[in-house]
Amino acid sequence: LYKSPDVFLRELLQNGIDAITLRKKRQPEWNGGRITIALTPGEKLVLRDNGAGLTQEEVHRFLAVIGQSSKTILESDGTIPEDYIGRFGIGLLSCFMVSDSIVVETQPAGGGTAHVWTGYPDGTYTLEPLEVGVVGTAVTLTAKKGAEGYFYRKAVERLVRYYGLALPVPVRLAGEEEPINRVPGDFSSLSRGRLLDFGSRLFDEEFLDVIPISTPHLSGAAFVLPYRTDPSAKGGHR
Repeated sequence: LYKSPDVFLRELLQNGIDAITLRKKRQPEWNGGRITIALTPGEKLVLRDNGAGLTQEEVHRFLAVIGQSSKTILESDGTIPEDYIGRFGIGLLSCFMVSDSIVVETQPAGGGTAHVWTGYPDGTYTLEPLEVGVVGTAVTLTAKKGAEGYFYRKAVERLVRYYGLALPVPVRLAGEEEPINRVPGDFSSLSRGRLLDFGSRLFDEEFLDVIPISTPHLSGAAFVLPYRTDPSAKGGHR
């Protein structure tokens, strides 16, 4: 299903954003969505969102049959709402490419008992109540042999910037204030120095210059490389 283990973080981000979207639907006055990632370098990753969480019934319904999507059941007519990115449950399978277990701790925002669900690649799982839960969901992955490289800061920052740059919720490393996925709202108002700094962080490249782009329909920047490129090289953009 997946060409690269890279997508495990994309899928976790999607699930986190969708849980936050669902909580916002249920609590329209709430607007404090956030995602944090805690790392034990080379060993463990914990991605936590403060979204809707899962009740015990939802845990059994969606995580017991991990390929099933919760999104199709959220609407009364069986359709998938357009404001959800993914389908929770399906993408979670990608985590088995980097971890031999998936631990989900979840506390429903609407109240009720918190639970911890642990799933394994053979389809078995355990479910236990938690005495103290934080509203939302935390997914813990432990690096399996050969996948340790994905559990370091540099790799996590690279993947969050690649997959999560345009997400409407800040994604932070635990204990830090600056979001990894910070992106200018209006490029035309930034100085040349700030634009070059943004380009350096996004592309891991020191550019020669930058050209702001502003039209009635978009705001952006074109970065100028400090070296010649091969005309036959494959082009790209962000």
